[in-house]
Amino acid sequence: MKRVMYILTVLLIFIFIAYLVSAQFTQELCSDSDGGLNYYERGSAVPKGGGDITYDYCNNINSQKESNTLVEFYCESDNSIELSLEEYNCPKGCLNGACIEVKESLLLPFIRGDVNIDGRINLRDVDYLLSFFYHYHDNLVCEDAADMDDDGIVNINDAIILLDYLYIGNIKELPPPNSKDQIDLTEDNLKC
Repeated sequence: MKRVMYILTVLLIFIFIAYLVSAQFTQELCSDSDGGLNYYERGSAVPKGGGDITYDYCNNINSQKESNTLVEFYCESDNSIELSLEEYNCPKGCLNGACIEVKESLLLPFIRGDVNIDGRINLRDVDYLLSFFYHYHDNLVCEDAADMDDDGIVNINDAIILLDYLYIGNIKELPPPNSKDQIDLTEDNLKC
């Protein structure tokens, strides 16, 4: 009986040590939610040992940096234990920790109200415009698309007009171009 207890004790100790070793090995691997260097998806990465989670972000706070700079965290490889970062200049801007993906066919002509140039006018456009005003990003993909009253100035009034157009209904139609078959006839200094 003592011999059986001894064997069971040794076996339990062996299982416990094996568990600790495997848990330690698993903890030391780096993990990345967006699969590595993915500039167009906001991801998070955890360094070896399960440290603090780091999220990809747009570096628009420091005026020395480009306003389109994305800070992308990633693991060197699937079996890596180290967390790395890369600063990347997003060609069309950075928003919410990812580069803005713009289809070339949507760049010209633009549709007024489609502030984030995704082909739709919705609450995301209001969010994008307000993010611009509160300096979460320093540029608009198409300034003219954000000028809701076509006065040549992009300001907070344009966000209010867009909200009214989408949800209140006092504004029935935005100035042209408000569909794909129209062009902007107003000359101003806004870029698109």
